[in-house]
Amino acid sequence: MNSLRHLILFHLLLFCTARAGAEELSVPSMTSHPLPEVLVTATRSAADTFRVPQFASIVPSEEIERRIPSTTPDLLDRQAGILVQKTNLGGGSVFIRGVTGKQILLLVDGVRLNNSLYRFGPHQYLNTIDPHTIERLEVVRGPMSVLYGSDAMGGTINVITHRCREFGLSSDVGGRLYGKYGSAATERAGRLELEANVGNAGALFGGTYRAFGDLTAGGGVGLQAPTGYDEVDADMKMNWKPSTSHEWTVATQFVRQYRVPKTSEVTLGGKLKYDYEPQRRLLAYLRFEGTELAGKWLGLARVTLSYNLQEEGEEVVRDDPDIETKEENGANTLGATLLLRSDLGAFGVLSYGAEFYQDWISSTRHTFSYRSGESRQVRSAFPDGATYRTVGLYVQDEIPILDRLTLLVGGRYSYVKTEGELKDPEGGRQDTLSLETDNLSGMAHIQLEVFPWLNGVFGVAQGYRAPNMEDFFGKVDFVEEIPNTALTAERSINYEFGLKARHTLFSGNLFYFLSDYDDLIGRKRVDSVVQRQNIGEAGIQGVELDFRVSLPMDLILFGTYSWIQGTNRTSDEPLRRIPPMMGTVGVRYQPSARYWAEAWGLFAGRQDRLSPGDISDERIPEGGTPGYAVFNLGGGVRLWDTLDGTFWIENLGDAEYKTHGSGIYFPGINIMVGLKVAF
Repeated sequence: MNSLRHLILFHLLLFCTARAGAEELSVPSMTSHPLPEVLVTATRSAADTFRVPQFASIVPSEEIERRIPSTTPDLLDRQAGILVQKTNLGGGSVFIRGVTGKQILLLVDGVRLNNSLYRFGPHQYLNTIDPHTIERLEVVRGPMSVLYGSDAMGGTINVITHRCREFGLSSDVGGRLYGKYGSAATERAGRLELEANVGNAGALFGGTYRAFGDLTAGGGVGLQAPTGYDEVDADMKMNWKPSTSHEWTVATQFVRQYRVPKTSEVTLGGKLKYDYEPQRRLLAYLRFEGTELAGKWLGLARVTLSYNLQEEGEEVVRDDPDIETKEENGANTLGATLLLRSDLGAFGVLSYGAEFYQDWISSTRHTFSYRSGESRQVRSAFPDGATYRTVGLYVQDEIPILDRLTLLVGGRYSYVKTEGELKDPEGGRQDTLSLETDNLSGMAHIQLEVFPWLNGVFGVAQGYRAPNMEDFFGKVDFVEEIPNTALTAERSINYEFGLKARHTLFSGNLFYFLSDYDDLIGRKRVDSVVQRQNIGEAGIQGVELDFRVSLPMDLILFGTYSWIQGTNRTSDEPLRRIPPMMGTVGVRYQPSARYWAEAWGLFAGRQDRLSPGDISDERIPEGGTPGYAVFNLGGGVRLWDTLDGTFWIENLGDAEYKTHGSGIYFPGINIMVGLKVAF
């Protein structure tokens, strides 16, 4: 632990020294003029992250290519305040501002990925997005319920996927071939991508294969079994731009993962087998976007129609090897969204629109006896044939009050209706679900330009999450639950203030937030069983920091830091699964576009402030999760104009570590090699 403190103090000293001498530094011209980072998630249309009055950040395409990630969640472990928890190798649940699971909204190209079957606590659904298809990741911390409705309480992650890079040329055909190997899980990955464009139309087609063996962890942990699985992915995106102000997009994504072990249920839960099989996701959408349709009065119109199929099966053998339970749960989701944007002059820029999503639920469960060969239908996890509908109307206005003061204010009306019947084919019990509820959400953010390179922000925002099918009927680790169809929505209000800097020599964000949660849904023991109930009020507060400093000799220093504390105010106890103090620090050397080298570290303090749920959680060691410091070294080179190579050594010290609440230990020494050929 002393070495960890020394490491943190050293890098803090280095950071302060760099800032103190910044005016005297002579840096190359390639870093002297910071370019704006543009994201769409915070306002639903293109905006400069520096001008957005929230803590918003981007994982750009350059970083994604440098990192050669094994999974999509791995790309977020260098983002301020974000912890990636892994119950298994095929998982990766992101914590933002102390919450995770269905309290975080996932989007793909702006299309909602969350559905009404998303589980309580950590889950694996972000890992059903192929990392090789990602152009960039956008993260907005704090409630976004005004723009996106239910689930956007702790934060929103928008995965923006690749499109044809040469779109707009007269005609061209090309592509790239990618391969990767990782030693810790004998990871093999390959992708073939083809691009074509003719005039004002472009298309991209891709296919990916990934295979993981059992993962070897650091220290004395060694091989962790079962962890390995295989995956096949396919994707397509076509764009047609009949004029400079109109564009049509059609896209599809397909992901199929094979026999993904839920490791903690085997190693800690005592089961002989627990595989997610099948794990499938199919997304398709059609989008029209037009600009300058009616001058400033309708500067932007975007219409999206989407279909999203997510299927999750489970094959479970408990303590009798002759009896296996097989179940399949799925949600077919149709969606329609409308965004309009109008310039009202002195009254601001108005963004407004509507959303509609509806899930059709399928759910079956059977037990199979290998001894007799008989299959028997039993009570399913969810009502087969149930529906879950959400409708939203929203408006947001960006108003310039003074030359240096901007107000962002908005509101939303949300409506939810769900119906279904859960029948027990053996006992005859029937649970009827019929819920109709609505909600009003609001937010207001103020941004003040202190200096041209420094903005101060303050914001208040409400969060909202309607109970979903998984809340009503219960399906979570290690325990059995009984239904509760009388749940009400979770609500929150978030206060935050911060500083945003973007100078020629440095940039960064420093934020403090306080979130109050009401009617939290949690598990409560009733007699000898467990049931979900609205049982809690909670408060979560924290500090988040990220920074980037340009140094002499083509060096860039970067890092993050966060501290979070959560309290269950109902029971006056620590809140469950709150991340510890954690952060990153690194330095990158990149004198040209042809080669680069990077060293970075990931650190976390010990988390021993535990809730009763943490203490009873088999994934958390007795007394809490130990702190750690992990160091990584990598580099890349352009061997020829069409051939790039990347090399990483992760966890140089072979540390034994895992993030708080994880069911597996993270990789030990991991050598990764990636090659990309363009043609």
